[in-house]
Amino acid sequence: MEERSAILRWTGHPLVDVGVAALTAFAGKRDPAHVTAADLREYAAFAERHYLSGDLSKTVDVLFTRNSFLNPSFKLEQKRQRIREAILAFETEQLRDPSPCTWCGRPAARLLHRDDVPMLAGRTTVNFYPGGAPGIAVCAGCQAALHGLAIGAPRCSGKALVVHADDPDLLVDLIRNWVNQVVRYAQLGDTADAPAIRNPRTRVIEALLRIHREAAVAGRDLGLVVYHISNSGQGPGIELFTLPSVVVRFVLRASSQAYRDAWSAIEGRAWQRIGKSRTAADLREDQRQQYRNFLYEDLFRLPEDSARFIRLYLLRKPAGLTRRSNDDPRSDYHTGKDIDVLSWNLTDLFLREVVGMDQERIAAIRSLGDRLAEEIDEDNNRRLLRQAYSARDYGTVRRLLIRANLARLNRKSIPIIGFDDFLVVFEEGEELARVDWRLVWDLVLIRTIEELHRRGKTQLVQEAVSDVTIQEEMAESEPAMVE
Repeated sequence: MEERSAILRWTGHPLVDVGVAALTAFAGKRDPAHVTAADLREYAAFAERHYLSGDLSKTVDVLFTRNSFLNPSFKLEQKRQRIREAILAFETEQLRDPSPCTWCGRPAARLLHRDDVPMLAGRTTVNFYPGGAPGIAVCAGCQAALHGLAIGAPRCSGKALVVHADDPDLLVDLIRNWVNQVVRYAQLGDTADAPAIRNPRTRVIEALLRIHREAAVAGRDLGLVVYHISNSGQGPGIELFTLPSVVVRFVLRASSQAYRDAWSAIEGRAWQRIGKSRTAADLREDQRQQYRNFLYEDLFRLPEDSARFIRLYLLRKPAGLTRRSNDDPRSDYHTGKDIDVLSWNLTDLFLREVVGMDQERIAAIRSLGDRLAEEIDEDNNRRLLRQAYSARDYGTVRRLLIRANLARLNRKSIPIIGFDDFLVVFEEGEELARVDWRLVWDLVLIRTIEELHRRGKTQLVQEAVSDVTIQEEMAESEPAMVE
């Protein structure tokens, strides 16, 4: 085969593509079409040295079964030969009557089984295979790519962390993030184990933010799917987490200069507790690998759980949304204590990017929050704020706004909200509430409280919401929203 021939190519299959990205990163390239036979020979030599001992052997054991080159009955040289043959299959004879490769359509080199392809059925199981015979046809390039998983899918909580991105360039950047670390510790051999990492969702968001700081990733198709897998014969399994492109865009924009202060404040207070007085936020990034960030974890629940996310992280009102535990800081969130964290700008970004709310409605909600803050500020009306913060049904909200409007009209002031804006914000038709009215009221509170804080009414806010918080903690209601 000529050195310049493209051995690796994108297929759309997560296991193959992550392996392609890993081998591309290992070769110091950005395009898999530029990975040469010499690059793969170098990787084969690396694999022969490090697959069978040291830290990398633990990852290999998760990906491939004991019926493969890991067979304990094989001598060391036999194992190394099997590794070399798998990665360099393009140098050996092809099948006499090759079928097309299952993933890329090129002529297949071999029929492979679960020994060499993670998450397949066993050798004797014929179900789900074409032609009623076990095994799938795989070309030499895709077989080599599967071995790239050893360095591109790090071991996390005892399983392999396979992260697939819609955008190939983003995928290479993400996988390179782990390849460099895995290779470095593999080369240290038995002298040092790589730090144990846990909590796959947190690790993925960390990696995404890290490459965002180091490279321009805006404007790409940014959806991610995380496969947390084990091909172990004793306990095979898979967990799947998705991060839609709208959520990825929100995270990247939220961590940019325009929103960084607000985002960092929320992010920093979401790290797992360590004992009574510390959190993982107090550690260096390389020391956090076993700890979770609850904000990062909850990003994977979006956009479906947007209402919960807004109330918990943006309004800081956790009653009924979390269970108390020693390592979870969220049960101690408090609108009054965390008033400096509330940010309408960040909330506005979330509404546009994740919720998909139209700009007219966002503007009407903001205007309502501003006028409600003005009404509370004029008379130091702690009672009105307490009623607004404690409102639990649509009828209460509607009556509160009607009374506030009447009070302002009696003073010949502009109403808090006009009829047209009221319909835009709260109702599908007259007296027919929108299904998301509660989310909208939380948004009004965010803007109202932020504006009162800006006006110097922090103490009034803290006193008003503390009265309500005590009652909520005693009731601990709304169990349906608890995670």
